[in-house]
Amino acid sequence: MALQTLIGVAKSKWTKFLSLLLAMSMVKRWLERRLLLARTGYIPVMPGMPYFGVALEFDSDPFAVTKKAHEKFGNIFLAYLYGRPCIFLRGGKLFEQISMDIHRDRLEANLKFNLKTMFGSQISTWNGKRHKRMRERFAHHMGYKALQHYLEPAINIFTEMVDHWSKTSEAVDVKKDLKKAVSRLNWVGIFGDDFPASERGSLEQLLSSFAPAFYAYPIYLPFTQLYKALQFRPKIDELLRGEIKRRASIKDSKTRVDMFQSLLNDRDSGLMTHQEFLNNVLTIIFGSSDSTASFLTLIVNAAGIVPDAIPRLRRETSGDLKNLLELNKIDRASLEYTTAFVKEVIRLAGGARTVRRSVIKDIAIKEGSKRYTIPAGTDVVFSLKATAVLDFEDATKFRPERYMNGNTDDRLPQYCPFGVGYHRCPGMFLARFISIVFVCCLARYDVSVEEPLSLDAGLSDTRRSLRVRLLKPTI
Repeated sequence: MALQTLIGVAKSKWTKFLSLLLAMSMVKRWLERRLLLARTGYIPVMPGMPYFGVALEFDSDPFAVTKKAHEKFGNIFLAYLYGRPCIFLRGGKLFEQISMDIHRDRLEANLKFNLKTMFGSQISTWNGKRHKRMRERFAHHMGYKALQHYLEPAINIFTEMVDHWSKTSEAVDVKKDLKKAVSRLNWVGIFGDDFPASERGSLEQLLSSFAPAFYAYPIYLPFTQLYKALQFRPKIDELLRGEIKRRASIKDSKTRVDMFQSLLNDRDSGLMTHQEFLNNVLTIIFGSSDSTASFLTLIVNAAGIVPDAIPRLRRETSGDLKNLLELNKIDRASLEYTTAFVKEVIRLAGGARTVRRSVIKDIAIKEGSKRYTIPAGTDVVFSLKATAVLDFEDATKFRPERYMNGNTDDRLPQYCPFGVGYHRCPGMFLARFISIVFVCCLARYDVSVEEPLSLDAGLSDTRRSLRVRLLKPTI
């Protein structure tokens, strides 16, 4: 009896102690949030679940969540994602304030995901630490010599693919073929065309096995897909080191124009460590192939359902493609509609529906007559898709003319399918160039789409099959 009494007292005290800790934790969290809200200048707050905030809804459909929240709270609001305060922004005026040069060192791409990295995967670390000069590397890579290096392989790869589609009696799943085509083209851009065939086969197989590590939910436990995929990383690194040794034995290899060599030169100059070099090579391998293939899928979809699109494209793109696609003609009158068509598909797709960055120094912004502060230690989330479909004249309509006849809507701050400011996607101009080459190849045929997507479909909507038939022109 005495023992049971003692156990009862202990349990009672333990329960009271836990209750007190919980109450203290809740008060602490409440005070922290009130202080943060005061620091921001009282940005409107979107309520959510304890700790998770609005993360579960946001992970499921970020566009629907942000669009609804912006309609309710305005162009700026605060919400929590996995316990981390995030300030959501919509609209060109706000984007323009954030993207000013004086704010360049106030944001970083490396996110602090808390729960998502708690099991030691380190994925957000190696995926987030993008080479600080990656934009400069891509700018160098966009030079005339480098893009001409892409041009002939792109024409050959895309021509071969669309010709194959035209000869197939059944409708083809275009996204599947486009991913293969873009991967082939990326290989040329990243490694050049002289990578040893035997090692290339081994590396491609290893990269295929490793791919889930780049996209999987980053929980590093033995039974997870991520853990299994990461076991291939040492073998990939070994093959890449072999390529470095091969290049060291080649005269004038430092003058090559492929991305591998550009990053390798930066490593040799002390601008990054060897491990950072390997991480960035993997980032550009996986970071572009799926998104570019998704953009091209939406281009096929639009070509099939926009009235008169194919005839207008064909009038501009008939003739010798290599001559037509000389760089000094891109964006000029000879391909005006073609370029505008690509820009409008990209605008409505919205690129990433949102882009998230960590704030490392306070940023002052103004919304109407109100002034706010985005504090260091928070994240800022740019609502790209919500801006793309709301912040233009006739925003939901497909109108390539907004970039033609002297119109320059693509220079407006709300035209931001590739992100905002200094931290935009570094390969955006290359992606648009590849898209224009693809349209020139596609326009030789009439396009028939089974169960088309809407014209404002996003990149994630291309996960479902888009089946297409290519037909010889009727005129």
